[in-house]
Amino acid sequence: MLIDIPYEAVCKITTEELKGTLSNLQKDYEARKNGKMNAGVFHADREIDLKKIKKTIRAVECVLKYYGVRLDA
Repeated sequence: MLIDIPYEAVCKITTEELKGTLSNLQKDYEARKNGKMNAGVFHADREIDLKKIKKTIRAVECVLKYYGVRLDA
């Protein structure tokens, strides 16, 4: 069965999922930075993990900006 989804709906679904991902990554970054999370998201080494989380946050922000989402609001 083929479902035809309008472009606007796909964009909305994509941006909402990415906003959730961004929020979770930001929380993980703060928890890891403040020592409240011992397990790594991407790496066991805390400093490497923080760098990789931050890089991923920037990438998700970039995609959201492409879709026209304002991140400062």
